Amino acid sequence: MKKSIVILFTFAVLTSAVSAQKMSVSLDVMPLVKGIDWGDDDKNNSLIALAPNFEYLFSAGFTLGGSVDLYIGQVSDVDFLYFGLTAQGRWYPSSQGMSGFFIGGGLGFNAFSLDGEFDKKKGGFMGLVISIEGGYKAMLNSKFFIEPSMAYVYAKESGKGIPTPSGWQAGLSAGMAF
Repeated sequence: MKKSIVILFTFAVLTSAVSAQKMSVSLDVMPLVKGIDWGDDDKNNSLIALAPNFEYLFSAGFTLGGSVDLYIGQVSDVDFLYFGLTAQGRWYPSSQGMSGFFIGGGLGFNAFSLDGEFDKKKGGFMGLVISIEGGYKAMLNSKFFIEPSMAYVYAKESGKGIPTPSGWQAGLSAGMAF
């Protein structure tokens, strides 16, 4: 229940901060599922994984935006934090707006803290994130959409068995366009 409240609150904050231009905000539900699944494997594991996205239509069929990956959890009574920030661009070849098939890419950084330490010797890291993706933004009506996608993400990993967004990643976002 607490996870649901945190997710709804985050989504409400993101949607209230958007002006009335051609843009969208969404929340990827796949990291949430990954976190719930990983946390259920062992009673000592817990993970809340949020992945909000922002997208702005700057030219016909082209968007710029960004995404955040925030994973907060605990493994065997040790706290961890994963943070990734990525600038993204997309092209919608069959649309003048933000709907239909898209391809895109991203560039950013990520950081992992194990027990409050980013030091590599203690299990933490900071590094580069590069991604390519493809998907389909299906508008349910004039404001709401769902977006299945597949991406390949090159990023540093914790090496401690803690899930981070690296390698092939399925996505299923739900959001609002303005």
